[in-house]
Parts: sequence; structure tokens; C-alpha cells
Amino acid sequence: VPRPALAGKESSAIVRNWSPQARRGRNGRPPQCERARTPDGAALVIRMANGYGAAAWRALVLLDPGHYRVTGRFKVQGADPSAHVGFRVAGHEVPDLDGTAQGWTPLAVEFGIGEPETEVELVAEFAAWRGEAMFDAEGFVITRVEGNARKP
Repeated sequence: VPRPALAGKESSAIVRNWSPQARRGRNGRPPQCERARTPDGAALVIRMANGYGAAAWRALVLLDPGHYRVTGRFKVQGADPSAHVGFRVAGHEVPDLDGTAQGWTPLAVEFGIGEPETEVELVAEFAAWRGEAMFDAEGFVITRVEGNARKP
């Protein structure tokens, strides 16, 4: 069971407990998920060979009731035009991110929690015929926000 992402009076925390989930691709070639050191720092990488595949990095966080925002950044290299890059709270739909983004591009999702100590799964995903997506492993920050956050 994950410990609370935000304890006591903390208003933000870095999300660190990412686990890969690769799904078998077409042509029997599964996507590769790996942690890598880049010139920009640590990255969560999803790489596709030739043949369609999909994979995700997932993190569980335990949150108290409230409104939250998760921010981070991603970049894509060598992906086909139909590539899907996404970042979401599991069970909720979020629009695709820009699958043609070459440099580091910011991402954010806001959501609300109504139940006490709710386990939330964050999902950074990539599906494509070829190419790779990188998510900043040290840059995912969850923040408790005041006011009206969007509820998915």
C-alpha cells in the first residue's frame, strides 16, 4: 500500500514510485520500458520497435479528499504521425498530448478526491508503430490546490 503522497501540511510531493507495464505489440515484439539517464536527467522511457505497441508507466498514490494537480513533462522522438501520448488518472479520460512534440513539453492533469484516503493510479502512456516517448522521472509533482480543480 503506498504511503500518502502528501502528509500533514505538505502541499506538494514528487511522484517517484513508477512501474512499467508493457503490452505485447503486433509482430510479437513488445515495447521496451526502461529508466534512463539523459543529459536532462532521469527519464522513464517507452520505446517501440517496428510494429505497433503500447506501454505505460504507472504510479500509485494515496490521497486525502481534496483537489490535486499533477505536473510533469515529456518528449517524443521518431514517432509515427498516429502516435498516442497520454497522461491521466486511471479510470478517467484525458485528451492526447502532442505526439509530435520534439523537445520537453509540459503536461498537467487536475482532479478531485471525495473519499477519505483514496488510492489513485497515475498513468503516463505511449502507443505507436515506432519511436519513443520519455517522461521526466524527477519532474512529476503532485500538488494539493485550493479552489475548483476540474474533476474528470
